[in-house]
Amino acid sequence: MPIPTELADMKKQIEYLLAKGLIRPSTSPYSAPVLFTPKSDGSLRMCIDYRALNKQTIRKKCPIPRIDDLLDHLRGATVFSKLDLRSGYWQIRMADNYIHKTAFRTRYGSYEYLVMPFGLTNAPATFQAEMNHILCPLLDECVVVYVDDILIYSTTREQHLKDLEEFLTLCDQHRLITKGSKKQVVFDQMKTFLMTPPVLRIANPDRPYELITDASDIAVCALLLQEFGEGLQPIAYDSRELQGAERNYPVHDKEMLAIVNAFKTWRCYLSGADATL
Repeated sequence: MPIPTELADMKKQIEYLLAKGLIRPSTSPYSAPVLFTPKSDGSLRMCIDYRALNKQTIRKKCPIPRIDDLLDHLRGATVFSKLDLRSGYWQIRMADNYIHKTAFRTRYGSYEYLVMPFGLTNAPATFQAEMNHILCPLLDECVVVYVDDILIYSTTREQHLKDLEEFLTLCDQHRLITKGSKKQVVFDQMKTFLMTPPVLRIANPDRPYELITDASDIAVCALLLQEFGEGLQPIAYDSRELQGAERNYPVHDKEMLAIVNAFKTWRCYLSGADATL
């Protein structure tokens, strides 16, 4: 049973969603329950539990990009703008024949989404595919996208202003709305905490790598480095817990497992590259 504070928040959020035209009253036989999670400011976020619907959903085949792959594209860039889209998923409308499946039940009635809600199993892949389509002219040239987080990168301030103009033009053409409160333009350096050693450097495929691995009774770890003129600098860190029978391995097998795990994790860097272990 919802507590009074949850009911107050639920009513307020439903009224907001109705006023914005994001939901409508529903008579659908589908009926997902509502949950609440705390937000950083102490308020409550209303979430729809679509687990039952997701079990019946055919997964969309659109891979979410790897963070390390995206970071590789930033080599040489010195100027960055980070943006995310305002309520990103809500900027995609639901297909008419699927709207009834998004229905959820509350004390104040049943409603269904007219836009793509959070919690659907295919929402991240659908959104990523749409962003890749819209931003395709700039993708991997001056823009990388991770779901609703967008980074524009350039080698100079002058070029960055041109890249931003192209990006915002695409947003206007496709009616994408960005969060003004989260826009960040950083010239020549990243935020101060990112400049505190040891700073992760962007890999240079023309330079050799140095790999350091280790193993303990419960975990394996690895560090990938390159020389950048001021000594070896870290490119990436990796670690994981040992699972099941792995904890019974003798010491030398655990050490070998750490090496194998590192090469699997960083095969995009180490395959065919000059590396020292």
